[in-house]
Amino acid sequence: MSSGPDTREAEASAAKIVEEKAAEAKRLADRLAPLDPAIIIKFVGLLCFLAMIGLVGYYIVRFIIDVQDSDNLIEGLATSIRDAGWSGVLICLGMQFIQIVVAFVPGEIVQAVIGLVYGTVVGGLITLVGALISSIFVFYLVRWLGAPFVQGMLGKQEGRRAAAIQRFLSNHKRLNATVFILFLIPGMPKDVLTYLVPLTPMRPAEFFVLSTIARAPAIFATTFVMEALLNQDYLACAIVAGLFGGLGLIGIMFNMKIMELVDRFMARINPHHDDEG
Repeated sequence: MSSGPDTREAEASAAKIVEEKAAEAKRLADRLAPLDPAIIIKFVGLLCFLAMIGLVGYYIVRFIIDVQDSDNLIEGLATSIRDAGWSGVLICLGMQFIQIVVAFVPGEIVQAVIGLVYGTVVGGLITLVGALISSIFVFYLVRWLGAPFVQGMLGKQEGRRAAAIQRFLSNHKRLNATVFILFLIPGMPKDVLTYLVPLTPMRPAEFFVLSTIARAPAIFATTFVMEALLNQDYLACAIVAGLFGGLGLIGIMFNMKIMELVDRFMARINPHHDDEG
């Protein structure tokens, strides 16, 4: 007995319903499927990062609040750090960590306080160690969590400048020299660069060594100025502060222009790198 049109339509309708149910079951299975372990690990890592920032930030904020009634914030912080004894070094490292990781405290204030307490050499070394520890932390965190994490940390406004900066880091042949020069010049957005360099192929050891050496002159200049001020050596204080302060102001006001000049300079002294890239 042959099937009529009604039978064929019923069979087609039934087949369509079965396909729809199968597709719905697949979508449900996909939603209930276990998450990718890599995603879980990254999520846990992000939670640990936020917890660490919150913990360190909490103690640093409490410490700053305790001295906010002082007529001079820097002197008040310096006095409190001196009174803290050896734990004052940990306080300085914590402030440096927060300043670099989340730009919570202006870097110049942190360096000035450390220089006022520990002097030029010891204060400069403490600041460099703090910068190195923070850079290592940020570098590996960015390598782990990737570009979306950087975009979230920098935000939209800073993200636009970061996108422009990335262009200057795009030539991998001269990346090391470019990074060194940018970290050497006062007033450059070093905190932003610390987040962007891990997105490049630059090797960790190279970044840690070059950025730390490049940071040193401005850091030791700041700690020297504070020690000179404490010793009432106003002439030396004025000369060094005027030189590095002026360079820093130029760097802040014209950092993108300076990056363009650095990029042109590097292209001129290494033209074959551009040809190879």
